[in-house]
Amino acid sequence: MILDYWTMTSHRIKCNISSIPSTEVRVGCTHIEKASLNIVLDEEDHDATRFFWLSKLNNPTCAFEIYRFKHILFGASSSTFILNATLDKHLKQFSDPVEERISEDIYADDLVSRAQDGDGAVSFYTKARSWMTPAGFNLRSWTSNNLAVRTIAVKKNLLNDPKPKIPWYAVVYY
Repeated sequence: MILDYWTMTSHRIKCNISSIPSTEVRVGCTHIEKASLNIVLDEEDHDATRFFWLSKLNNPTCAFEIYRFKHILFGASSSTFILNATLDKHLKQFSDPVEERISEDIYADDLVSRAQDGDGAVSFYTKARSWMTPAGFNLRSWTSNNLAVRTIAVKKNLLNDPKPKIPWYAVVYY
């Protein structure tokens, strides 16, 4: 099953994420905080992100100032690829089934995953946080149908707001 909560087409059906069968523990949905800002460009690559800006916004004939990005540009077409390649390289250092699960279940800066039981859910949560945090990737806004995962997330102030401003839905296709 593939979870895709960004788009919906005629071959996909919309359903609430909490309607996933209770026989499968939904480890959680989480988000990498400021993922693009955590990837620093090499100094020699800064010029590739150069752009010009008016030094005086009210005067279109004034000189341009030159700016360069030090981090990957959020929203650029290549940003998702660079983020995914960086995360993949980081996770490859851990030879573990959880590493494979994270690599498979991550999309852009969001992670939606599952486990077979409660112990697996807690193990996934713990390993994912311990591997991603030292690299600067803070997994925040956790949601889960597993009480133990929710309890740990509450203690670390990482549980998603139980009353989100926008209802969270998943689109499932097969």
